[in-house]
Amino acid sequence: MAGLQAHPIPSREVMREALNIRHGEELQDKISAARVAVCGLGGLGSNIAIALARAGVGHLHLIDFDRVDLTNLNRQQYAVGQLGQYKTDALRETLSLISPYCDVTCDTIQVTEENLPDLLKTEDYICEAFDRDDPAMMREELGDVLLQVLFHTDIEQDAGRFTLDDVCDTVCKKLVFRHPFLFGGENPGWDELKKREKGNARCRGAFAACLLAGGKAPEKSGKNGLCLGICPGISG
Repeated sequence: MAGLQAHPIPSREVMREALNIRHGEELQDKISAARVAVCGLGGLGSNIAIALARAGVGHLHLIDFDRVDLTNLNRQQYAVGQLGQYKTDALRETLSLISPYCDVTCDTIQVTEENLPDLLKTEDYICEAFDRDDPAMMREELGDVLLQVLFHTDIEQDAGRFTLDDVCDTVCKKLVFRHPFLFGGENPGWDELKKREKGNARCRGAFAACLLAGGKAPEKSGKNGLCLGICPGISG
């Protein structure tokens, strides 16, 4: 994968300044100082590791015992050229292209109750991303999501803005509108559906935010009519 590096790698200082602009220097100091272990580098863990590296996390500890398999490629962050490699080695290679100054350590080992304390004793944060068929854990996670839905809906209902029925109605209408091929409606294509659904709402929102921030009005993209913001937090 080294052949992908066609452009000179920016210096550590230049890359850090770009992150400072994005997150703010104080927050980036905390992110850069963080030590994060990712346990399990499958469909969840490999994506977590890449997201953390892009955010500028200073130290990542990759833990997995498995090798990259062809069946992994549809959802995990590996390439055909990495087939057969240990996932720890393959992901470290990928991370070096994304965040070359991130300190990455690897343990190609299966986590057990016996080795867990030593493996994770120096880490600040631990991401458990194992592939497990655990209905009880799934039930707990879904309960956490449902709690957030009910909690925030109750606040909005007390304020007279919307109810749980409104939330359910909105998501049902969205599913029907976005998937006409399932519900027997016209199917003009995804881009056209999104345009009809959102209209110019994103453009108007970006325009207003820029004006309130004292910036210039965003420009429209000739290709899709979306706004390309020029104020922090709008351009994405």
